[in-house]
Amino acid sequence: MRSLSNLDKTNIVHKILTKSEEWEYEKEWRIFKIEKNEDPLVDGPIPKAIYMGCKIDESPELKNELLCYCKEFNVKLIQKVMKKNSFCLEDRELTLA
Repeated sequence: MRSLSNLDKTNIVHKILTKSEEWEYEKEWRIFKIEKNEDPLVDGPIPKAIYMGCKIDESPELKNELLCYCKEFNVKLIQKVMKKNSFCLEDRELTLA
């Protein structure tokens, strides 16, 4: 397998993390998972909060990984849930006990 140079890694990360300026108001980050045996491509700041979608319960391993991360780094973990009798989502902050 070919090894990536630092320039290749920077280009890949830029393409993965870049959003259109039209979505800039959302103030969100894009994240991606690195396999456990791989070195991360970049280091970055710790987020203030992580928002999980309303279908996160379909991925219990991912939800647990995010919960562990948030506990370790004191990051708010928020799950989007469907509001009853409505087509709206609301935020439910999870306890990190």
